[in-house]
Amino acid sequence: MLLLAYISQVMTAAFGKPWLEKGKIYARFKAPARPGDTIFISGTVTKIDTDGEENNIHCEIVCRNQNGEKLILSQTEVHITP
Repeated sequence: MLLLAYISQVMTAAFGKPWLEKGKIYARFKAPARPGDTIFISGTVTKIDTDGEENNIHCEIVCRNQNGEKLILSQTEVHITP
């Protein structure tokens, strides 16, 4: 579960309060993190939808260990009102 907190931290840094209020995360655990692992988080904005006055931003966030092994694959969504 700590890895999900890392994902949320990345999203909070990128989107702030809208993420904390309206963010969604869908995660698939691929492998366990082990003691001593170094964790790397990377993300990409995959789609931006405009629905009226709200922007829906979709991202793909991946957690990897020091060997490049995928630990979590996640899709996130945040709604931002300009």
